[in-house]
Amino acid sequence: MFTANPVNGDRRQALISSTWGCGEGLVSGVCNADEITVGLYDNSINTQTADKDIALRQCPDGGCGVSIVAAGVVAGGTLAVCRTFIIVCRGDCRVGLYVRRVAQFTG
Repeated sequence: MFTANPVNGDRRQALISSTWGCGEGLVSGVCNADEITVGLYDNSINTQTADKDIALRQCPDGGCGVSIVAAGVVAGGTLAVCRTFIIVCRGDCRVGLYVRRVAQFTG
């Protein structure tokens, strides 16, 4: 998660990139990622969902290995709206604002 949008430099937006499997797939660029832009001062959420056909999974003996993502979830989103707000809340100091937003989406 970036607490300022690195794509356009906007400090009023957080950018979350997520994919299936361990974070190494995202960091290395091996796996395609969903991108979720969250407005830090409003209730905006914009999601770009990628086709995620592979994931890096932790191997029992250590390290990561490539696994094929099941056909039914390749184009699925990796984060629900309420989970997105929780992640932003933990990475940002305006906790009270996000707790209210999470409550709004989770009932």
